[in-house]
Amino acid sequence: MWCDTIWYDMMIWYDMIWYDVMWCDTIWHDENDAPIPITRASDNGVGLATGIFTNSGSASGNSFYGNIIGVQADGISVVNSNNQCYGIQISGSPNNIIGGNTSGHRNVISSNTGAGIGISSVSSTGNLVKGNYIGLTLNGDIKISGGSQPQGVLIWNAAGSNIIGGSATNEGNVISGNTINGIYTYSVNGNTYQGNIIGPQADGVSFVASNTQ
Repeated sequence: MWCDTIWYDMMIWYDMIWYDVMWCDTIWHDENDAPIPITRASDNGVGLATGIFTNSGSASGNSFYGNIIGVQADGISVVNSNNQCYGIQISGSPNNIIGGNTSGHRNVISSNTGAGIGISSVSSTGNLVKGNYIGLTLNGDIKISGGSQPQGVLIWNAAGSNIIGGSATNEGNVISGNTINGIYTYSVNGNTYQGNIIGPQADGVSFVASNTQ
């Protein structure tokens, strides 16, 4: 097993990150040079059970896309005994981009034990979350069997001026198949939610079987 370390300010794409530490992100590969999916990150180097954790204003302006977070590398199968809390957590970090408006830039963030994406703190401003599948499989049509992700997106603790979705083609997120809320906010204002599909499959019409969101 070996790894590459990418220091801030960095861009991460078409890979699956095992964990990150406060000042750099480490991409682990197995003995066959295959990237390891972001699952079961019970210790990510910063004391929190999070797939990707971006903390403090110095960790800003990052892009996370093309990742599979919380499920197996096929983007479909649940990870048994997964104790990873947030899929991506942004705390006190501004101007990050999660996802994009093409299939290659899309993150699949499902089956975490906490929210798929969590954004908190008054310093977490200007973050953009777009074009992701949050709560569903890679195909955007099925809830992860055995998944228990409660919220798709959770924003709290005075985080403001963030954008979830967008007005351009494919910038909206598909947020379905979570067990409680698609988007849940508290103690925040000034965020924008636009163009998202919340509840149905990625086609915006079809029912998601066993959906309790």
